[in-house]
Parts: sequence; C-alpha cells; structure tokens
Amino acid sequence: MLDARISCHARRRELSQAVQVFNSIADHGLLPSTSSYHSLLHAYSKSGHPPYGIQESIALEAESVFKTMVQAGHRPSLFAFQWLMETQARAGLASKAVETFDLLVQHGKVPDAYSLTNLVDAYARAKQPLKAQEIFDAKIAEHDIQLTIANWNALLGAYAKAGHMDGAYATWQKMLKHKVVPNAVTQRVLAMAFGGNPQMASALVAEAQKLQDAAAAEPDGTPTERPDFPGNKARQHSWQMQAVGAGIGPRGPFVLDLHGLSKPAAGLALQNRLQFFARNPELLSGPGPLPKRDLIIITGIGRNSFTSTPADSMRTAVQQQLVLLKLPCKVGTNEGRVYVSHEALFQYVRQEQRSSTLRTFLHEASLRYLMVFGGVSGIFAATYVIPKLLEGQ
Repeated sequence: MLDARISCHARRRELSQAVQVFNSIADHGLLPSTSSYHSLLHAYSKSGHPPYGIQESIALEAESVFKTMVQAGHRPSLFAFQWLMETQARAGLASKAVETFDLLVQHGKVPDAYSLTNLVDAYARAKQPLKAQEIFDAKIAEHDIQLTIANWNALLGAYAKAGHMDGAYATWQKMLKHKVVPNAVTQRVLAMAFGGNPQMASALVAEAQKLQDAAAAEPDGTPTERPDFPGNKARQHSWQMQAVGAGIGPRGPFVLDLHGLSKPAAGLALQNRLQFFARNPELLSGPGPLPKRDLIIITGIGRNSFTSTPADSMRTAVQQQLVLLKLPCKVGTNEGRVYVSHEALFQYVRQEQRSSTLRTFLHEASLRYLMVFGGVSGIFAATYVIPKLLEGQ
C-alpha cells in the first residue's frame, strides 16, 4: 500500500510527498522493500518540471538512496540505474551519470537507448555538446545500442543548449540520412537550436512536420513516439498544436500555452499564432456581431526554473517580444498569464494586412518598372544603337 502511494507521488512529480511516505515505512514497524526503493528513485528522477534542471542536492540524495538500497541487500533493476542516471543528468552531473552507467554494466545489465539518452542529456545540460557526441558514438559501438528518436533528440538538444548551430544542423542532416522520423520533441529542439534565425527555424520545423506527416500516412508505419501515460498528460505540450490553431475554440478567449517550451520555441510559437490570426482575420471580425475575445498567453511563473533574476523568466521574454511587435499587453492577477486585448489584436491584424498589401503593391510595381525600363531600353537600342551598327557595315 505504501509502495503504491510512493509510485503515485512519483507519477505526479511530488518528490517531497514521496520521501515522506517512504520515511513513514519505519513508523509502521516495516523495512523498505526493493519496490519501495525503486519507487522512491523513480520519484527523484521525475521531480520538478521536465524542461528545467534540478538542484545538485536532489541528485546527491538519490545517489544516497541507491547506495543504501544496495547495502541493505536489495538488487537494483535496470530501471533503478536509469532513474539514478536521469536524476544525475538533470542536475548536470555528467561524470556521476557516467559512473552510474559503468556500474550498470558491471552489474551485468545491458544498457539500452534510454541509458544512452540519459548520458547524452547529462552532457547537454553541462553545455558540453562535443563530449555528448563522443559518448553517443562510443556507446553505440561498444554496446550495439539500437537508436530511437529520443537518442537523436537528446544529441540535437545538446548542440541546441550550447548554441552550437553548426553541430545541430550536422545532427539534423545525419537524422535525414538515417531516415529517422522526427516527432514533436524534434520540432521543439530544432526551434530552440535555430532560434537566432527565425526563417531557418521555421523552414526546418516545417520540414520535420512534413516528414512526420508522411510517415504517419504510411499504412505499415510504426509509431515513433512513446504512448501517452495518464500521469504525464498534464505536463505534455504539443509543438504542432501551439504552432497553429490550438486553443481557438468557437467561444471564450484565445489561449496559447507556452508553459514548458524553451524561449526560442515559445517565441516561434507566438509568432506563428499571430501569423495565423493575420491569415484568418474572420476570427476577429466577420459578418455579424462577434464577441470580443482576448488572447491569453500562458507562460507559467518559473517556479521550477531556478532562474537567477525575474528578467530570465518566460513571461518577461514574451512581454519583450510583444513590445517589439507594438502589441500592448498586461499581466493579470495570475502572474503566469499575459493578456492581449481583442482591440489590440484586431489592430495588429489590420496593420499586418495593410503591410502585406503594401508589400504586394511594391513588388508588382517593381515588376512593372522593370518591364517599362526594359521597353525603354529596347526603344533606345532600336533608335540609336542599330543605326550605328548599320553605319559600320
């Protein structure tokens, strides 16, 4: 019963409650079982919010739990090693994760794709992409690991987190060469890696989406993503949905959920949402009276981000982007939400349409100018150049 409660807290990412239940086992006159230790290690690996790292002290606590389990005579499973590695990776303790990987092998366990993902992620969070690449290549050859999309995403993320655009692009090209089918995580990582070049980011995300759609259309295609687990649904964020029309229902405010995305990916999602409104102005003004609908942008308040200053928060980044776009916004009583009024959104869409019309007009005018200039040049040639040529004959 207590083990089940620890597992429940682990799935809900409630570490402190899981530790409390684990410690209460002794109060019932019992000793922790192998299952108790495994459930607690799982809780450590899932603590906090997935996109953010965790504090080093949490990883050291998990290591202490693991050692206590072994000293008590319990045999750790492959998952126990992997959960400890994941905790160490999220804390950026790359050398500790490598030690756990080696210990896993010494205990006769066979490392798999999940084990490799944890190693690569450890170096990714330590901002050492070249070391992540070295580990990636070495462990595949050493243990004959069958790669999954998660492994490629982890390597791509290692270059993205370090701002190594060339390495990220080279990894993407390798994925294409090996016919790897991307998923929603791939799109988010591509957006983060090329966030400094929005046009390139948009092109690569679109390319990944086309490959994903093509694979899904194949009758004998195999799924490339892990199935949805009920305990994780509250934390899942679909890049495709946020990039286009999610949160746009028939009534109520428009909603854009950026919580859990990286800042570059969130910026691209916001840009795509505003472009979506510009392409579909009838959502804001159409035939007949329409209710006024504000745009609510969910940013979260960064409770688990461990940012040093408020200026590092997602909310601040979103506000800055809206200021650059000359879109007034405000923060309501819920500090994790940014509001753009219906009037401001309507004016922005109208201005975008005018700008688009002007760009089209200037483009067509330039073509006409070139045609007129070409015609005048032809007349000049016929009037002055050709007679001169004839005189020379």
